[in-house]
Amino acid sequence: MFDIDAGKLLIIGVIALVVLGPKELPRVLRQIGNLLGKMRRMAAEFQGQFAEAMRQSEMEELKKSVEKVADSARVDINYDPIAATDREIRAALEDKPASAHASSSASSPEAGAPDPALGLEPPSPPQIIDAAAFGPGTTPSGPPAPAPDPTPARVADVASAAPASPSSAAREA
Repeated sequence: MFDIDAGKLLIIGVIALVVLGPKELPRVLRQIGNLLGKMRRMAAEFQGQFAEAMRQSEMEELKKSVEKVADSARVDINYDPIAATDREIRAALEDKPASAHASSSASSPEAGAPDPALGLEPPSPPQIIDAAAFGPGTTPSGPPAPAPDPTPARVADVASAAPASPSSAAREA
């Protein structure tokens, strides 16, 4: 800040000694030192307050950006998939034509009767099958099943039935 070197400082000290005298110089230097100390403390306090204000400003900006990200990433916690499905089903039923809805509610169909509005047929009753009524080798749905071959093929029979190769014919001859 000030460009004061040792030579200039010595000249200022000699002038102060001549002007103030040897008795007053130590008291004046002490007061100047106290004033410089107060000024340094005030400057440090000002710098600390300024730095704190900057940190708070940065923290507020950071907090706002974190809240913005959190809001954009927040999942709708009030979403209930069961209730949404229920609403969709009820809306689909309300959109059903009035004539089909009235005919199905006006005449109470029996439990097994088909619902013409839905286009469904009732299932046929199950058939009771008596296994004893069928003989061996027959099936309940139709003609008898083919009987298994009573004589299993032997390897030797299969080998003799195969056509002979020219090299095997030469060996046998």
